[in-house]
Amino acid sequence: MTTTKTPARPVISVTKKPNPYLYTMATLSTMQELIMDVLQAAKAATIVEIGSEHGAFTEILCARARESGGRLISIDPLPQAGALEFIRAHDQQPYYQFMRKTSHEALPGLQADAYIVDGDHNYYTVRRELELIEANCGGAPWVAILHDVGWPWGRRDFYYNPGVIPARQRHAHSHDIRIAPGNPGVAASGLPSCDGTIQAFALKEGGAANGVRTAVEDFLAGKPEYEFVVIPTVFGLGIVYSKNAPWSESLSKLLAPYASNPLLERLEANRLELLLRVIELDRQLSARPTVHAPPNQQINLPKSPLGLRLLATALFVEKQWADAGLLFQTLVHHFPDDLEIWQARLECARQQKHQTHARLILNDAVRIHPEWADALTGNLAAV
Repeated sequence: MTTTKTPARPVISVTKKPNPYLYTMATLSTMQELIMDVLQAAKAATIVEIGSEHGAFTEILCARARESGGRLISIDPLPQAGALEFIRAHDQQPYYQFMRKTSHEALPGLQADAYIVDGDHNYYTVRRELELIEANCGGAPWVAILHDVGWPWGRRDFYYNPGVIPARQRHAHSHDIRIAPGNPGVAASGLPSCDGTIQAFALKEGGAANGVRTAVEDFLAGKPEYEFVVIPTVFGLGIVYSKNAPWSESLSKLLAPYASNPLLERLEANRLELLLRVIELDRQLSARPTVHAPPNQQINLPKSPLGLRLLATALFVEKQWADAGLLFQTLVHHFPDDLEIWQARLECARQQKHQTHARLILNDAVRIHPEWADALTGNLAAV
């Protein structure tokens, strides 16, 4: 392992296509300042990231590695489009390496100062990841930062692909259920599994060998040489670290105000309640039949650009692509430098399979802002 100079804390704004669920705050990038402080306290130079998904937090970690002279190794068997774009731009640079493997395939022998564990959120996967991390370090101090130690995956398995989990380690599960806090079984409304995909939720919460936090606790049983701190926000952040590390005391002081903080617990419970309510309202809205106004009926549009933007966003969320697209077309004249509005126009055209129109939108946007070419081109992939 190597030492590293103290880096300035990088905060990178990652722009994606419009997403009505951005406020779910689902990624580790939401807690980037605290995580960067943990890595700095642990003097982490080499970092292994398990699970890159869309690449939002990968960009932040990579910026830290590049600026500090450190190295980031990112592991993901199925990175999403945003992550793939980033990987193509940075892979095999001295500060970054990508491994398209499962964590269990990639981790053996992969020694690092810190590990970010945010991959497959189930007991079998996480327990084995921690065992491999411990074996890699061979007694040297280490820190692991784990996401999803709170609800919903703290005590309930989630499977990206149930088929890769050994049958004896796999709970009864479903690809089409909803779950809610306080309900250990299946709920009438709540967080939905992805119907029609391979992803699945365990049917029951709690019990033996079920969930991320249970995996951490079982791994640590009988191992007093480690500390485990839970920060109860944004689906739960868990920090496991070596007590004998020279930086252990400073890390403990850093985490003390957040650890099992009752205020954060209440805020998280309220956030989840609001999130699930919005998801349910969206489900009800999506189930409504679309009603179109008669051709000769005039619609009173908002007069202000901000009012138009709110209406366009509402239509976008309702998946009324044609009407939303017309409003976003108007809005680009008011906000020509707003990338999200151009992305929304492209998405409306993409959803309507209007390839020629989408190309015209892309050409107009890139003519004004050539630096947007990469960010916008991805929106056309499915046209």
